[in-house]
Amino acid sequence: MSVVVTSRSVSSDDHILSYFNRRIEIRGFGIEQTEQYIQNYFKFKQKPKRGSKLIKLLNGPYASSRHLASCPLTCLFLCVVFEDEGGEGDENDEKNDGILHKVTQIYQGLVNWLVRRASKEKRMSGMHDGLAVPTASLRTRQDYEKALSDFGLLCLQALARGSTQFTHEQLKELPDVSCDLVLELGLLVRSSAPRSTTLCIPKNPSYQLIHKAFLEYLAALYLSGSIEQRFVEHFNSLQSNSITRESLNLIFKFLAGLLAENAAVFFRLYHLSTFELPVITLFELLHESGATTENVRALSTILDSEIVVVRSNQIELDGWAGLLAEPDCPIRSLKFVWADTPFNSAALDRFFTAFQINRSVICLVMSAACGLSPDENDVVAMGAFTVQALKKIQLRHFSLHLVGDTWATKVITAVNNMLNYRYAASSLNSIKISVDLGTQEVVALSQGLHQLNVKSLVLPKLSCEPDGYVTIASLLKSLHHLSGTVFCRC
Repeated sequence: MSVVVTSRSVSSDDHILSYFNRRIEIRGFGIEQTEQYIQNYFKFKQKPKRGSKLIKLLNGPYASSRHLASCPLTCLFLCVVFEDEGGEGDENDEKNDGILHKVTQIYQGLVNWLVRRASKEKRMSGMHDGLAVPTASLRTRQDYEKALSDFGLLCLQALARGSTQFTHEQLKELPDVSCDLVLELGLLVRSSAPRSTTLCIPKNPSYQLIHKAFLEYLAALYLSGSIEQRFVEHFNSLQSNSITRESLNLIFKFLAGLLAENAAVFFRLYHLSTFELPVITLFELLHESGATTENVRALSTILDSEIVVVRSNQIELDGWAGLLAEPDCPIRSLKFVWADTPFNSAALDRFFTAFQINRSVICLVMSAACGLSPDENDVVAMGAFTVQALKKIQLRHFSLHLVGDTWATKVITAVNNMLNYRYAASSLNSIKISVDLGTQEVVALSQGLHQLNVKSLVLPKLSCEPDGYVTIASLLKSLHHLSGTVFCRC
């Protein structure tokens, strides 16, 4: 006899799974399956252009909802909400797609749609029965929001325990009619275990949210109701070992999005620094809340460094690319570290394209990780993307640090060629090249620098012959606007 267990609580319980000698992994939709599902849904609804628009948004600037689309149930949910809120009137209308702009807005859109649906169903049920619905039984949006906030406390406690389920008894402990209102929304699915079993499955009916991310969203919703008091009160719960770093970051991201322009209060909390959040996470919080003057000022108080460090792996490249492309990006200085070979050319292209259109970064430091040994293709990529970075219009300060044998020279050659063809940004006025430069590289570099309005030039590593120093002396005479100290060390 074969038994297939698919309930979420059992599938994550190693004690129960030890009873089985074969396990079947259930995966969500891939990208192609997601797009096919969306196309089929809107084709059935006779709105194919709306489906194409949703797919375009998922693949573009609103990719933060992609994780929702991988789950068949929540993919359907996303389609339903987008059909309702993704544009009014003509399908070609591109104005109203705000529900997908930020991850917090996605969940707010889903919850708001559920509230409207529950309210409408209650009114319609009274009309079908031919009865007037008593005013007392008509619930307002504020009633549902309070119920969800009350339930958010249970979600936070569940995360701290490492649980995803709620018993009916736990839900009944919610104040007033919050239990009934939460169940009306349809966010919870009920699972009833068998009455008799040899396995360790709870016999009482339990409930789970349709997607785990709603646990983090509702926990953040509860905390946002009184951020200063509740964050301190539940500080130990947030530090629980059962809450993963990914889950904690998502709670904070939702919290920043819910507080929006008031997120400065959250950023100023002394306890936030205890979590030692990576710089990229802090900037993601700022993006989610909105980079208002107060939010930027408040967040800067917990930054350990003014310079953002980005390594050349795909996760960091894509994460930072999204922030750099935002019009309200607050990053001023960036250090890019070549590491983790072989490089992902597609991810590098996305990052440096975003960097080039970014308007906030004025200082760029590029360096290679200690012991880096790139192959020929990686060296070509390093040269090409360094050249692309130097074309950024707003760039004022550039520093290059490379320690290598022949490959470092090849990168410098690409930079020299670009300078000689006058492709570098005209705003560039400070350059530091910390690379072993031979006579040939020094001559080529000097020729290129003649074309720039450089005010500060630093060359800390020179291994050239006397002809190289003669070239540098000639360069210094021609750069009358040079005001910074020039270091030329053997």
